[in-house]
Amino acid sequence: MNTSLTKKSKKMLRDLKGKRCAIDCLERLSESEKTDAFEERRRALASEVEAAEMALASLSGTQRELLNRFYIEREEGFLDGMCSERCCQKSTLYRSCRMALRAFTVAMFGSDA
Repeated sequence: MNTSLTKKSKKMLRDLKGKRCAIDCLERLSESEKTDAFEERRRALASEVEAAEMALASLSGTQRELLNRFYIEREEGFLDGMCSERCCQKSTLYRSCRMALRAFTVAMFGSDA
C-alpha cells in the first residue's frame, strides 16, 4: 500500500468535518461580505468534500462507520466503546479500519499501490 496515498486519505478524512463547517460558514456570509476569493475557496472546499463523500458513499455501511469514528467524528474512548459494541479486540478493529481506509483510498485515487 502506498504510504503517501494512505497519509493523504487519513488527512482528508480528519479534515472533512472542518471543511464541511467552513463551507457552511462561507455560505452564510451576506452578499456584501462575499468576495471572489471567498467564493473561490468555497468552491474548492466543496469540490474536495464532494469527492470525499462520493468515495465514502461507495463503501459499505460498516466501512463508513469505521472511518467516521476513527477519523471524522473521533471521540475520546471510542475504541473501547466500539470493541464492546462489536464484541471484538482492538486489533480486529484496527485491521478492519485499515481495510476500510484502503477501500476509501482506492475510491478516491483509483489505486492504493
